[in-house]
Amino acid sequence: MKIRLNLVYFVLIALIITAAFSFTAQNAWGTTNNDSLLKERLEDSVVIYPRSMYALVDNEIKVLDPENDLITPFIQNGRILVPVRFISEAFGAKVSWNQITKTATIIHENTIVKIAIYSERMEVDGKQVRLDVPAMITGGRTFIPARALAEALGKKVFYDRGLVVFSKSIEIFDSANERDLIDQTIAKINILPTVGSRENLVKLLSAAAPYRDGYTILPEKTVENAPSNEISDGATDSNGTDYSKTNIQVEGVDEADIVKTDGNYIYQVSNNEILIYKAFPAEALELVSEIAFTGSSFTPAELYIKGDDLLIIGSEYAYLPMPIEKTAPLVDSIYPMYNYNTTKVLVYDVSEKSKPVQTRELSMQGDYMSSRLVGDDLYFISNQYIYGWTDPMKPLNPEYRDTAVKDATMTVPFEDIRYIPPVQYNSYLMIAGVALDDPDKAMNVSAYLGAGEEIYVSQDNLYVTAYEGYGGIRPMVWTVEGFAPVPQQEATLIYKFALKEARPVYLAKGQVPGRVLNQFSMDENKGNFRIATTLGQSWMSGVDESSNNIYILNNDLYIAGKLENLAPSERIYSVRFLNDRGYVVTFRTIDPLFVIDLADPKAPTILGTLKIPGYSDYLHPYDENHIIGFGKDTITVPYKDDSGHIISSNTYDMGMKIALFDVSDVSNPVQKYSVKIGDRGTDSELLYDHKALLFDKTKNLLAFPVNETKVDGPAIDPVYGYPNYGRLVFNGAYVYQLDLQQGFVLKGRLSHLKDQDYLESGYYDVDYNKKIRRILYIDNILYGVSNNEVSAYDLNTLKELASVEK
Repeated sequence: MKIRLNLVYFVLIALIITAAFSFTAQNAWGTTNNDSLLKERLEDSVVIYPRSMYALVDNEIKVLDPENDLITPFIQNGRILVPVRFISEAFGAKVSWNQITKTATIIHENTIVKIAIYSERMEVDGKQVRLDVPAMITGGRTFIPARALAEALGKKVFYDRGLVVFSKSIEIFDSANERDLIDQTIAKINILPTVGSRENLVKLLSAAAPYRDGYTILPEKTVENAPSNEISDGATDSNGTDYSKTNIQVEGVDEADIVKTDGNYIYQVSNNEILIYKAFPAEALELVSEIAFTGSSFTPAELYIKGDDLLIIGSEYAYLPMPIEKTAPLVDSIYPMYNYNTTKVLVYDVSEKSKPVQTRELSMQGDYMSSRLVGDDLYFISNQYIYGWTDPMKPLNPEYRDTAVKDATMTVPFEDIRYIPPVQYNSYLMIAGVALDDPDKAMNVSAYLGAGEEIYVSQDNLYVTAYEGYGGIRPMVWTVEGFAPVPQQEATLIYKFALKEARPVYLAKGQVPGRVLNQFSMDENKGNFRIATTLGQSWMSGVDESSNNIYILNNDLYIAGKLENLAPSERIYSVRFLNDRGYVVTFRTIDPLFVIDLADPKAPTILGTLKIPGYSDYLHPYDENHIIGFGKDTITVPYKDDSGHIISSNTYDMGMKIALFDVSDVSNPVQKYSVKIGDRGTDSELLYDHKALLFDKTKNLLAFPVNETKVDGPAIDPVYGYPNYGRLVFNGAYVYQLDLQQGFVLKGRLSHLKDQDYLESGYYDVDYNKKIRRILYIDNILYGVSNNEVSAYDLNTLKELASVEK
C-alpha cells in the first residue's frame, strides 16, 4: 500500500518558513564570523546538503520544495542526487514535464536538456550523455546526479563532506585549509524547520496521527550507499588513593549510577533517599548524612559526583486532568487523569558531607531517558508525550526550569521547537546541556518533535535512536539488473547531535534496517558510526525470519559499509565494538560469537566464529586479545514421540556462565576459561545493567552481584521433560581473581544476609533491600553496597573489617 502524507502537512511548510528563517540565519554554534567572505564566495551559486530541505541560492535561504519537506538531496550508489527543477530554476532555466513520455525538459540559455526517467543517459543539445545513476522520481520530483546536472547547465561542482556548491568555479573553497569556512556553510543549511506556532504544531501532529504512538511507518527517503576504547580501570583522588569508577562504555564519558565514590566517601541512591557514607579508611566507616525526599513526589534514580557537586537525577510526577470531549454533562463520574512526569536534576554542595546544601534545581518535562557527563558538561534527555493536543485550551509548549536563571518554570517557544521531517511521534524529545564549571550559566534546552529509545555518547557527539517500525516510501535502488523497490522492513532512525560547550546541536539523520538491543549496539570510531541490529523475529520463518547486521555509517550518517544476514533465525544478545573489531553474540539454540573486522569501514568482514552452548548478555574487554562474556548456560531438551523418535526440541536457560574468550587468532576464537554459577533460576543484575560489574585488570579483580539457586532433586523433570528451577541458596556478590594463567579463581562471596534471612526468604528471592547491588574498592578495601548496608572487606582476604546498617 502506498502511503501518502496529508495535504495539510505539505501546506504547513509555507506557513512556517518565516519562523524557520529566524533560526537558519545563524550558524549552528552561533553567528558566523565570516559572513562577508561567504557572501562573496557564494554569489551566483546554489548550495545544497544531503537530507536538508534548505538551500542557499545567491546567498538567500530557500526551501527546495515548499509543498513537501521530504524533498532533499540524497546519496544513491555513491552519487549525490539533486532535484532537477529546483536547481535548474535557481539558475534561471525553464523546466517542463511530459507525463506521457516521463521526460523532463530543461531550457537554459541556448541549451536544451532532456531527462527520461529510469534512463542511464540524458540528452544535451541532441547528444547522449551517460549518467552514473539513472534519473529517478521520488516524492513526485525528478532527481539526477549533481555533477551531470551542473555540466548540462554549464556550471562547476564543488564537493566536500556532503556539501555541494554549483557555481562558476570548482575551487570555490580550499578543502585542505578552509574547513571551518566549509563547516559554517554547511551549518547555514543543515538545519531543522521550526514548529513556529501552536496552529502549526497541531497541523504537524494531525498529519502524523496515523503513524505515531510509538509505531512509525514513514521512514526517511535515503539509500544505503555512501561515497567514498579502552576503558580505564580506576581513578586516583588528590591524596593518591586508588579507587574504582563506574563501569562505563566510553573513556571520558561518565554514566550515572546508583552508587559512586570519590575515594573517601560513598554516595548512594537508596529507595527514596540519598545516603553519604564516610568510607575510607575502613575503621572510619559510618553514615554521615541522608537526603530524604519524603513528602515529595520526586524519586531519585541515579547520581554523579563531580568535585564537591552531587548531582541527583530522578523523576517527579503529578496527576493532571485528561482533556476529553465534553459532549455530555459529567454526572457522578471521575474526571480522567494522566500521569505527568518531569525529569529533574538536583545539585547539592557536599563540601561539608554532613550538611549537604542544595544549590540548584534543573528540570524539564518528560520521562527520564538517560544522561552522560562529558568533562564538566552534563547532558540529560527525556521523552515527553504530548497529551491533549487537540484541546484548544491545553498548553502545548514543553516546560523546563533552571534556578540559576529564575525559580519560575519557563517554556520553549514554538519558534524554537524543531522537527525532523516527517513528524512521526506524538511527543517531544528533550535534550539539556549544563555547564557545571559555570554555575551561573543557563541550561541549554532543545526540544524536537520526536522520541528516543537508546543513546550512545562519545566525547564529541550524541546519537539517539528511535524504532521506526515497518513500511514507508524509499527511493528505488539501482542495480545492474535495473531498478528494484526497497522492501518494507523494520528500521531504526538515528539522530546525531554535536556536543560542544554544553550545547547539543543537530547534525544529521540516518537510518538502518532492523532494531538495536542497547547502547552497546552502537559505537563511534574515526568519524564513523557503527551499529548492530536484528531484523525480523527468531521464531518466524521465510521473509520474516530474523537476521543480524552490522552497519557502518559515515560522518553524515550514510551507510558506507555493511555486513548483513549474520546468523539467520537467531537474534543479537550482546555486542561490543573495540577499535577496529566488533564482537557479536547471537543465540537461538547455541551461542555463536562472531569476531568482525571493521578496519575498512566500507567492507566489514567476519574474521572468525565460535559456537558453544549458552550465550552472553554482556561483553567486557579484558585486553586487546581477550574479552569476557557474562550470560547464561543453556540446555537443549529433545521431545520424543511414543516410539522414541525425536520430534522437536526446546532450549532452556540454566545457571549463570562467565567465559574468557581468546581472540588472538581471530580466525579461530576459543573459549579459554569458563565457570558456571548455580542452576536454573540463577540471575545477576549485571546481565541487564553493565554498571553492576567491578573489573580491574591491574588488580586481577572481578566482582558482581549474584542471586544463586540450586535444584534439590533431578535437574530434568521426569514427567514433563523440562529443566527444574532451583531454590535460592545465596544472594550477594561473587569475587574472582582473573588472569590469563589461571582463569577465574573464586576468592570468596560477600553477602548482607544472615541465616534467618534465608529462612524468611522466598523460594527464588530475598528481601530486595538486603541485596548487594554494587561492589567497589578504595585502595586495598573492597565494599559491598546494598540499600540497607555498606560493608568493608580486606581486598586480599575478604575478611569483613566494618559494616554500617542504615
